[in-house]
Amino acid sequence: MASTQTSRTSDSPVSAISQQHWIIGPREDLVLFLGSPLLLVVAFWFAQRFWSLTALSGFATVLAMGHYLPGFIRAYGDPALFRRFPLRIVLAPIFLISLTTFLANKESQTLLLVVVAWGAWHWLMQIYGFARIYDAKAKHFDNLSARLDYAFCILWFGVIYWQTDGASAVLMRYYRAGGWLSPQFAVFVIWAWAALTCLVSVAYVANLVRCWQAGQAPSVLKLTLMAVSLLFYLYAFGYADNKILAYALFEGFHDIQYLAIVWVFNRRRAQAADSGAFTRFLFQQRTALVVLYVFLCLGFGSYDYIARSIQEEQISRIALGVITGLALVHFYFDGFIWRMREPETRSTLGVEQGSVALLRRRLTPGIRHALLWTILLVPLSILGWTEVSANSMSEAEACQAVLEVRPQSHKAHFLLSTLLPDSGQDALALEHARAALQLRSDYDLYETRFADLMLVRADLSPDDLDLVIDCYAKAAKTQRHEFGVYSNWALALARRGHFEEAAFRYSQALQIDSTNAELHFNRARCLMQMGNFLESRQALLDAVANDPDHGQAYLLLASLYGMQGQFADALQAFQRALQITPDSLATLASFAEALLTVPNEQLRDLSKCQELLEQASRIASATDEKNRVAMLCRQLSQALRKKNDLANSERFAEIADGLSE
Repeated sequence: MASTQTSRTSDSPVSAISQQHWIIGPREDLVLFLGSPLLLVVAFWFAQRFWSLTALSGFATVLAMGHYLPGFIRAYGDPALFRRFPLRIVLAPIFLISLTTFLANKESQTLLLVVVAWGAWHWLMQIYGFARIYDAKAKHFDNLSARLDYAFCILWFGVIYWQTDGASAVLMRYYRAGGWLSPQFAVFVIWAWAALTCLVSVAYVANLVRCWQAGQAPSVLKLTLMAVSLLFYLYAFGYADNKILAYALFEGFHDIQYLAIVWVFNRRRAQAADSGAFTRFLFQQRTALVVLYVFLCLGFGSYDYIARSIQEEQISRIALGVITGLALVHFYFDGFIWRMREPETRSTLGVEQGSVALLRRRLTPGIRHALLWTILLVPLSILGWTEVSANSMSEAEACQAVLEVRPQSHKAHFLLSTLLPDSGQDALALEHARAALQLRSDYDLYETRFADLMLVRADLSPDDLDLVIDCYAKAAKTQRHEFGVYSNWALALARRGHFEEAAFRYSQALQIDSTNAELHFNRARCLMQMGNFLESRQALLDAVANDPDHGQAYLLLASLYGMQGQFADALQAFQRALQITPDSLATLASFAEALLTVPNEQLRDLSKCQELLEQASRIASATDEKNRVAMLCRQLSQALRKKNDLANSERFAEIADGLSE
């Protein structure tokens, strides 16, 4: 019986890996490090379906900032680490937060370039760090493998970053800051990068074979982690159909890994006598403290949500500048507080002392650190000076420059589609929106932008309207709580003549904003086309209840009352519409017609009708409504003749003839 159980256990891929090869354990590593992408996809699918993307975005931003806290706890709560890097831990935050707060008021593109590029590098180095931990756990101590892991991660991430159009954000910030890049040189770099990636990939596989043949197999968990991480990034930013969802998936994966590894590290570090009182208290093996740890992180991250909610612009910019500074401090601290080359780090993670593969350093740590700062700050200072010297590009110019380097940049096409209408280039904006959608189909932001630009055109064919309707239908799958998607979708359906579905989509939009009078009004028009006069009247009453000055709603309500024989109510509604829009030809003509033709003679008012048609005739002389007003003037002339008011009868007959000429 025991032998059978042993056989079954050894057949399991998970149990075949030694317990010592996992960072925490098989179940924990699979959930927190290796399998979290699958769990996130499932969780966010439910969140999308039963929650809102706005709430999801808020949670993701809170979590993104919240995961900075464990690094700060490590930096300031571990006396041994603080003694080792006192100047870095004290001076760097002061410098970075002061700089970002100052530059935030300047809306510096150089600063945004640093944040975007350093953020991508930070994520990449986290994956590389996990790879080195797993190799060390498997006792695979090979310098060539370490170097190839480093090159493999950087090169393949670069390929994916380019293909998913993430690099466009970096290029755009670079151009807007005044940078220059020849398209020919950019193409050369792209091809050289691709060739180098292929070469390193071949060397990587060859090295794997060499190590296995020599009995020094690298960690299977490392290879799995690298593959899962790169493929998940590709999925999130290359195939997710919503920007917020992509960001939430990416942040969730990164932050869960980070929070878990820091908890494990500090849990073990807390057992050391020199770990610090707060570290020893918080990182105990107690469920309540795990919950407290998570709540502390989320509480710290809530500052991001609060800062973005500030209405006063100056205060908001300062608050967001502090957030940016904290992000850079987080990136900077993570560059040295978790290094595997440090004996304390290796010991805490359970890696054999002195056995981990280390890249040889020819320079002392202090000189190397100063050199790295110089390499970064000098070109960035030059770029910043270029930006403030008025040599930077506008956002539209930067998009055009990106398209010269990367014609397939759907982000640049999309941004141009949002910028060009401001300069009256609607047709060109539509072409860029179409290009963005063709390059990244089913992406909700591009679907709605293309459809919105199409919908403003008056010359849409039935096929064009069907295309617009299809775009909104796709976008609504992810933008379930977006008011504009449903209202414009309904408008397109109404223009296509699908009044029943249009009324339903207007109802969905009203679930998001029930106080929007225009939505009630448009829904009422659809219901009238369907012959549903009772619901249409209620929709119009809802419209004027939310906007007492909605003249068109009163005008349509008056017509509806007249159709239902409620003539007194109809005339009262006409009077209210006229008060709101006294120069509206439609209101003047319709009100005059009602006064002229109302079956109830007691309500008929030819004097008021004369007044209305005199005003209408002056307006109609320059419009296409002359024939209608002329016809009403003739009807009034005949009615006045029957009343023996010959002078006015003749006058309105002359007005009618003048309008008919």
